Amino acid sequence: MTAGRNRPWIGEKPIVFYGLAAVATIAGAIVVAGLAGCSGGNVAAQATDGTKQSPATVVESANSSRADGPATGDNVITVETIRPKRNPQGFVRSEKQPAYVEGYYTADLMARVPGTVKFIQKNIGDTVKEGELLVELDAPDLVQELTQKSAAVLGADQDFKAAQVNLLVAQASAKSARSLIKESEAAEARAAALKKFHEEEYERYKVLAQRDAVVANVLDEKLRDLEAAAADYQTAQAATDTAKARAEEFSAKVDAARVDIDVKKARVATAQADRDHAQAMVDFTRIRAPFDGLIASRKVDPGSFVQNASTGNPTPMLRVVRTDIVTLVTWVPEKCAPFVDKNTEAIIQLNALEDQEIHTKITRYSHWLDPDKSRDMRVEVDFDNKDDRLKPGMYGDMTLLLEDFSKSRLVPAGAVFASGDHSYIFEVRDGRAVRVPVRVQFEDGVQAKIVKMIRSTDPKTGRPVENYEELTDRDQIVRSGQGELADGQPVKVVAAD
Repeated sequence: MTAGRNRPWIGEKPIVFYGLAAVATIAGAIVVAGLAGCSGGNVAAQATDGTKQSPATVVESANSSRADGPATGDNVITVETIRPKRNPQGFVRSEKQPAYVEGYYTADLMARVPGTVKFIQKNIGDTVKEGELLVELDAPDLVQELTQKSAAVLGADQDFKAAQVNLLVAQASAKSARSLIKESEAAEARAAALKKFHEEEYERYKVLAQRDAVVANVLDEKLRDLEAAAADYQTAQAATDTAKARAEEFSAKVDAARVDIDVKKARVATAQADRDHAQAMVDFTRIRAPFDGLIASRKVDPGSFVQNASTGNPTPMLRVVRTDIVTLVTWVPEKCAPFVDKNTEAIIQLNALEDQEIHTKITRYSHWLDPDKSRDMRVEVDFDNKDDRLKPGMYGDMTLLLEDFSKSRLVPAGAVFASGDHSYIFEVRDGRAVRVPVRVQFEDGVQAKIVKMIRSTDPKTGRPVENYEELTDRDQIVRSGQGELADGQPVKVVAAD
């Protein structure tokens, strides 16, 4: 007989496995199911949206596994069996990765404008308050430009006021022109009345002259009076037309004055915008703290010339870090990403804190596998650091507890074997070894959490359906030596537990 591979089991003594002497002639190979790492051998099936499914929805079953043929002869093989049991020490899917500490906020302060440092007092380790002046640059060209732009605003404002006065003058002239129209129309009416009077008078004298009642000279005088009245009437009409034309002219000047006001107003706005831009450039010479924190690094001194941050490769003048809260960061490999959520517990050990552990839950995770980080996912834990115990840059490890199988019944990892693309166990039923398809949810090389796969047919659609069944303490699972067994093989059971 050949001795099988020994594996430790919960609360058991070492086990000796028995088998046939002719192992080398048996078709197939003994394969231990399970993949190393976070996701186990055959990781529990995931929903299409990436969320975890309960074990009951994840695996295959024994009822679909029946003997492919009759048992081979009457050879009875002695096998050791175990019954699935819980691990009193717990069984958890976990992932341990390097971790490091970052400030809750980190800001590299750079110059938006070129200039010479004329004020800087804070140094590394100094605390700062939000809005506090940290660095001031000397940039006289920007100050001069601000002065010019401010003067341009004053000039544009005066032009705007002058345009307002011109509008008032145009409106007054238009009013005067409208008054002249009335005066001219009155004069025209008087001239028309006088013309009519002389016309009637001339006609009377003309009749009298025909009767020789008046001398001819008198009739000539009346004719001249009529002609003079007619000329005066024409003059009055022309004066009225002129008054109306002037009124239209001054009305147009009023409209032009209004447009000029709008133009001058726009010029004032443009000048103000130019001044505000110049003011902003001057303000950029004063660099202030973006938040409460401390100075982590300083790269300039008074007299240092700094470039605009948008040109070349500028060096940050200061680095400000917020440390009353810190963030512990780790990167989780792709195979573990589906098991991370906001309830995931974390155990953090930092090298500087020796044997101290931080037990907490993760604060956030990116939901994204960064291609620049080997397709790992960023996971963060925020930590209250008012006692300043943790320093940005500290290094250590973070262990994420992804799934807890402590209440599940487990089997030795060696009880699971692979055939093709599927995993199986041998279960003893009525004195025979029955090959049962399973799905491995997790295994650590010693123990495995599996569920049986049950295949059936949907009576409505006729399509195959897979359901999953948890192991029970009544199941008898062959512990090892599966390569000597065939489906339906008669066996003699030696209980290992």
